[in-house]
Amino acid sequence: MNKPNLVPQVPVRDIFELIPEHLTENCSVKDINELKSSFVNKFCRKRIYKFAPQNSEALLLTLGHTLGPAYKRSVSFFSKVPLHACKPIFLNSESEYDLYAQEFFEGIPLDQLLNESKVSECEVNRIISDIQSELQKLETPSSVFAMRTELDDFAEKVLSNPTLDALDRKIISKDILPCIQNFIVKTNPRLRWSPGDLIARNISVNNELNYKIIDFEFAHETHFHCEDWIRLGSYGKESFISLELVKLIKENIPFPLHIYHLLRQTLLNRDIHYGKDYNHHLQFDLVQILKQSSNKNIISSQIFKGFTKDLANFENSCSKYKEKNICLEKTKEELIQFNEKQATEKSNLISLNS
Repeated sequence: MNKPNLVPQVPVRDIFELIPEHLTENCSVKDINELKSSFVNKFCRKRIYKFAPQNSEALLLTLGHTLGPAYKRSVSFFSKVPLHACKPIFLNSESEYDLYAQEFFEGIPLDQLLNESKVSECEVNRIISDIQSELQKLETPSSVFAMRTELDDFAEKVLSNPTLDALDRKIISKDILPCIQNFIVKTNPRLRWSPGDLIARNISVNNELNYKIIDFEFAHETHFHCEDWIRLGSYGKESFISLELVKLIKENIPFPLHIYHLLRQTLLNRDIHYGKDYNHHLQFDLVQILKQSSNKNIISSQIFKGFTKDLANFENSCSKYKEKNICLEKTKEELIQFNEKQATEKSNLISLNS
């Protein structure tokens, strides 16, 4: 796994120069501020800024490499759900880094609001139910052939992963994929756009409890859109994923789609992680696939016999790795709070001296 193109800290004046002139009239570099999601990192995949001119609507700016595909996906998804997605404004791909701008929505992640007791379970349930309703409106009838074709393309991408060894490929090809193929034959295929990463962190809610779905880097039109609800129930703060409605929605998704979700994670993580970190995420996803498939008795390969003890040992190491990452995240949050406190104290000092 090669190290991805990371973006270093960039002077704000360089960002300002990438914004179209008609949007920067009567503005200055002081109207741009990097958000805490990226400013604490010396290098990151994408840098995020808020551009807030005094006389016009604020924009969310994303700086990174090869943002064209993400911009096009955002345009497509916004055209389907304009009331609950941020409007894409422009893409500048004429410099070293791409700059992608969209409407800025002043909100807080849904699971964070719940975790801080700023919204009730009932209010969260209303938002989730509304998202379900809005996305269901996008569904159109399709065919078994079309859904199988999508799975074949997906399988080719999964199996072409150079990090997989021959044993991984054999189990996925002979046991895992046939389970999904058999499911397709028995289902009633429907096609719709998916935001691609429907997790609570990507549902932003404002003070009036209006919401917008954000981050369409992985948005796509798919027959496997029920995977959205598996994602929603798998990633987020514990107070959110333990809600009865969230658990019920996830549990009601057919098992083959849970396996599809884990296979998809092996692809998405290639865009986010690299090196040993990616290898560990890949191994963790494969362990979950094997364990869940074994529990459902869909693994029939002789090569799987005797893996039980090894799987248990590796799963334990993965849990420790996950705990380590959680500690790192907590440390990062503490660093952000420390930096914000210092910035506030510096600002107060300047005010006192002026």
